[in-house]
Amino acid sequence: AAAAKEPEFTKSERPKATTLPPEPAKEEKKSSIIPMLLGLGAIAVGGYWLFTGQNKPTDIPQPEETQGVSQNDTTKGVAKAEPTKEVKPLKQRLTVETVPTGAFVIVEGTALNKTTPVELNVIPESNKSIDVRRLGYQTKTVDLPKDPTQAGMKVNLAPKPVTLSIKSTPPGAKVFINGSRKPGKTPMDLKLTEATQDQIKMTLKKSGMKDVTVPLAMSNFIEEENDWKGSIELELRPEEKTETPKPKANNNIPKQEPPSVAPTQEAPKETEAPTETAVEPPPTPTTSPSE
Repeated sequence: AAAAKEPEFTKSERPKATTLPPEPAKEEKKSSIIPMLLGLGAIAVGGYWLFTGQNKPTDIPQPEETQGVSQNDTTKGVAKAEPTKEVKPLKQRLTVETVPTGAFVIVEGTALNKTTPVELNVIPESNKSIDVRRLGYQTKTVDLPKDPTQAGMKVNLAPKPVTLSIKSTPPGAKVFINGSRKPGKTPMDLKLTEATQDQIKMTLKKSGMKDVTVPLAMSNFIEEENDWKGSIELELRPEEKTETPKPKANNNIPKQEPPSVAPTQEAPKETEAPTETAVEPPPTPTTSPSE
């Protein structure tokens, strides 16, 4: 059958165009974006929760006194427990005296820079000891007192012999200890009885050489089981001879003759006038009245 022809309209009779509703396909596109955004947001939140949950620090248990009590809750009268502080033991001042005085005190391997009597700061009941050392005496180890009321302690030292080996260059020098001459000449081994004195000085003398004087200290000796032993070697230098220079004669200076002196005329001697001696008159005779 022949296709039906569309009716022909004039321009005035043609129907006006109307606004059509939006296509349903576009609404489906907009509605599909919203669930996608929600899904991405859920994934992001889940990842953040997992990340922060793994790195979350473990809970630190609180002390029993404050567990379950808020830090800002002060109305219940529960005080916050403070961490316990380490209480250091109190030190005690202790005076150490020795007989004789002038000994070094060694605490834990370190010698004090003073000699006895000295004061120490010690801790009672510390189970520590000190060494007391002096040249010419036996070193003594003493335990510190455990009584906190004890303010001092006295240590008696026993004598110990001291031997000193003396050498000089050149040899043959005389030895003087504190001004006292010792028998023999260098090289020699000397029993140093003056080691118990506070100060010891040794002097070496030799003809044509300068005198040498040195102090002797505990550092020059080593304590052995039976005695103290030390050694020292000194070098002597020749004396410097000083001569007074003599004045040299200068021949270029002309000799000066002494000035001539005119002869002096002697003044004429005055003649002395003869001195007249007075003659006493003879005594006049006297007559008695009986004549």
